Amino acid sequence: MKTVCWLLLVFFGTTQAPCQVLDPPNTPDRVIQQTEGSKLKYFSSVDAGVYKGSRPKSDADYRFLQSLHVKYIVDLQFLPFMSLPEKRKAKKYGITLITGTMNASPISPSEKQVNKVLAMLVNEQ
Repeated sequence: MKTVCWLLLVFFGTTQAPCQVLDPPNTPDRVIQQTEGSKLKYFSSVDAGVYKGSRPKSDADYRFLQSLHVKYIVDLQFLPFMSLPEKRKAKKYGITLITGTMNASPISPSEKQVNKVLAMLVNEQ
């Protein structure tokens, strides 16, 4: 299963869960030009200061996120494992990695899972 991430408050991957609402056709996400070496997939701006895309893997990816003044990466996985090395790498670039458990498509996330992740975000601020 692909891992999905949310940057800042919301950095989500590409899988559309049945409960998710699609963006209206008149307001598409704004694609952000990445720096050389950065290979984040599906990276775009959702709102002012809120981005979505794939999991950062390389130093170039983290430098790119740092250049956008990203403070938080929210990593939502069905089975979150081995996040300690990722937390260390994000911290090296001044970014806090917040991990959470959430169902993925085709099973919609429960209200309890969504509320737990939102509570984690509020506690980080």
